[in-house]
Amino acid sequence: MLSYLLKKSFIFSLSLLAVVTITFFMMKAIPGDPFINEIAIPKEVLKSLYKHYGLDKPLFVQYLKYLKGIIHFDLGPSLVYQGRSVTQIILKAFPVTFVLGLQTFFLSLFWGLSLGIYSALKKAKWQDNTIGLLSSIVISIPNFLLASLLQYLFSVKLSLLPVARWESFAHTILPTLALSALPAAYMARLVKTSMLDVLSQDYIRTAYAKGLPFRKIILKHTLKNSFLPVLGYITPLITYLMTGSFVVERIFAIPGLGQWMIASIQSRDYSTILGLVVFYCAILLLVQFVVDILYAILDPRLRRREA
Repeated sequence: MLSYLLKKSFIFSLSLLAVVTITFFMMKAIPGDPFINEIAIPKEVLKSLYKHYGLDKPLFVQYLKYLKGIIHFDLGPSLVYQGRSVTQIILKAFPVTFVLGLQTFFLSLFWGLSLGIYSALKKAKWQDNTIGLLSSIVISIPNFLLASLLQYLFSVKLSLLPVARWESFAHTILPTLALSALPAAYMARLVKTSMLDVLSQDYIRTAYAKGLPFRKIILKHTLKNSFLPVLGYITPLITYLMTGSFVVERIFAIPGLGQWMIASIQSRDYSTILGLVVFYCAILLLVQFVVDILYAILDPRLRRREA
């Protein structure tokens, strides 16, 4: 197990370095300048700004300085928002995105597992067909369209929930529903397929032949193995939550990382864009690292094969 952990840790570190390197040089290759806008700026002022932010130094020197900053959790200053560093922006906005993502994750997990298990147990019956039809409809609706429909129905027409902002738990309900619908529907299909496959295995038939109670067979022998494909979906789910929240945060005026990412792109705040991309990638790589460890714990065959 130790060798497996060391191997995964090395892959995580190497992947993060590759992401930082590629993102840094791609950002530097993009044409444009955050200091140049509709108002003409004298060359002397531009030169002073470049020097202040270290943009007048050779590219490789800037890269080494950026790597050193990452080691000390310093992602540099914002080029547009004076007096704010990228790290400060992340520390302020990430808790909002984290709360929204956490609520969405657990809601998706709850409904995905519940509907998937129920659909598998009611195979080919009207309950299974209804869940399958609803899943297909939900998967085909983009989250920004669903968010607008939820706003119109529950806020404008029924006046039950706030239309936007982020001030109380009530403000989190609609964006959480908008984000969780698609992954819950997809997970329900995934769990159903996986569970039907497990139920057809020989050891399940043997458990039935031994006279084990149906409840015990489901809880002890079926659910654990049915959960492995769901574990593999966690990384794409986290990716969806982090990128899908961009538009949803914008629609509901949520002060999370999505708002800052869109604003920094519009203002060409390259240091903020770079810092947020690196932060997002680090989170996703960390999630994949944890998922790989959980896979190894739940399925020892994988650990032995990769050791």
